[in-house]
Amino acid sequence: DKTPLDPGSLNTWLKNNHGYLEGTGSGGSYSYLLWPTISSLTKKVYDRGESTIKLMYQRLYPGGSTKHTVDTDVTTDIPDIFYVRNVLTAGHFVVAKGKTDTTYLINDPEWNYPDLSSFGNTYSQVDRFIPSHTDLSYIVAVINPDVEVSIASSSGEKIGKEIKDRVESSFSDIPNATYGFEAPISNPPDKDIPPVSLGTGVNVLYLPLPTDGTYTLTVSGNKNSFYTLNSALYQTDGTQTTETDHGTVGPQSKDIYTLNYRKESDSQIKQEVTFDSTIQDVQELYSLGYISKHIYRNLLSQIKSAKASAKHKNAHLVVPAKLAAFERVIKLFTPRFMTKFAYDELYSDAEQLKTTQ
Repeated sequence: DKTPLDPGSLNTWLKNNHGYLEGTGSGGSYSYLLWPTISSLTKKVYDRGESTIKLMYQRLYPGGSTKHTVDTDVTTDIPDIFYVRNVLTAGHFVVAKGKTDTTYLINDPEWNYPDLSSFGNTYSQVDRFIPSHTDLSYIVAVINPDVEVSIASSSGEKIGKEIKDRVESSFSDIPNATYGFEAPISNPPDKDIPPVSLGTGVNVLYLPLPTDGTYTLTVSGNKNSFYTLNSALYQTDGTQTTETDHGTVGPQSKDIYTLNYRKESDSQIKQEVTFDSTIQDVQELYSLGYISKHIYRNLLSQIKSAKASAKHKNAHLVVPAKLAAFERVIKLFTPRFMTKFAYDELYSDAEQLKTTQ
């Protein structure tokens, strides 16, 4: 809208265009900058004829190929953003602008350090924006750090982590996709004021340039936890859709989401709900203290009865009736004996089960 672009106006634009995500989990809350949304802004500037390029976002983690990329970028005017730490801060961003034989020259917005040696010549991630004239499509999944998320393509390629029976498995089959922990941003120390971090940090999955198709997202953990899963889906032109889902997982269970992704139109993501997953939700919500023992056994008995009635010859009539009774109980005892969070999750489960009978 012709507003000069500076840190303040960029921040305002991001707040008004789904550039930040929020979530709550068993370990606390998180807030997160959704980096690819900046690509959407560059597309709008490009469409106005005020830029000759659009910018595509890319996340890199330390390694041999990353070092080669950064070495090339500092000689071709691509300003790589380093996430760094030192004794003064939990998390800090600097920008690479050159290279010596032993370190990278940087722009440091806080302490004005001249090079990366002040941060031990290390960084935990690299965020870069590179020219793209065509495709800004992306799949992003952001979740609380005490649980893990993975995504699998229809051909079985995976990126992310899964936990089963407290055993963790990592996957990196999808080219150029990344998964890792991003620590929370914190304010720099000011005189006697210590740094304050903005939440817990997140586990974040980035899948650039996805193809059309059906993907499976799996959420898992090594203890009973509730989570907020934020999914950001970008089309080729940078158009963004954000979906927020809440759930619970435990060492013996996982939540499955089906994502029907389309590069040129709206995509859809939906959790797979079964009687067994709903039984697990009741057990996990009780373990977390969101359901009182006064109604726990009642709810568990009702959902197990609904599952058993699925084998009845008139299941199409019996099951919906039993699920309706289950819903009446959670309505009656919320908020006295169960939290609003537990009510929302179990009522959603019951409604979805009705549609599958």
